Amino acid sequence: MSALERPHILIVSDDQSLSQFLGEGLLIAGFWTSIVASSLQTLEVFRLRTFDLMLVDVALEGMGADELIRRLVEPRDGGQRTDIPILAIAGSAEEVTPAMLALVGPDAILLPPIEIEDLALQLFAVVRSWRKAHPDRPWPMRLRHLSSSVAVVPVDQWRRRRPARRYWSPGRQCARDCVTPRAGGWRG
Repeated sequence: MSALERPHILIVSDDQSLSQFLGEGLLIAGFWTSIVASSLQTLEVFRLRTFDLMLVDVALEGMGADELIRRLVEPRDGGQRTDIPILAIAGSAEEVTPAMLALVGPDAILLPPIEIEDLALQLFAVVRSWRKAHPDRPWPMRLRHLSSSVAVVPVDQWRRRRPARRYWSPGRQCARDCVTPRAGGWRG
């Protein structure tokens, strides 16, 4: 996959540690990421942009994740508003409501601990199968000016470069042996 065809993922979460973890980790894993902190902003962003996949935090405040997903996928003007894959991230199984299960399905609920390498592989598979089912759709984001300067690092090569595993779990960003960001670079 070229740098021009990197999948673009929308991350919807008001939890700063989760947003930072997903935004940085998935960018390194080979995705373009956009982060939105509220449901209302998400509805506005969907009017302006297209995405390959959306990750939604189940614990969104204000308009909840259930209502957001319902508004995004409800029929409008005789067709669906969006048909991109939507995955939900929950801090625990108790946060997942029956309505959420009905909207996204049980396979689209992600529970902690979330390891970025495994998540990236899962997201690439979801995007690949969705793209195969919709070959007529253009890629959402094409950055011609970055074509020679962006290097996509496959997840297996990234794993070899960074042997420590990074994962997210509610209440703490990562374990003792994880990779954490800091000013000036990464440390293990």
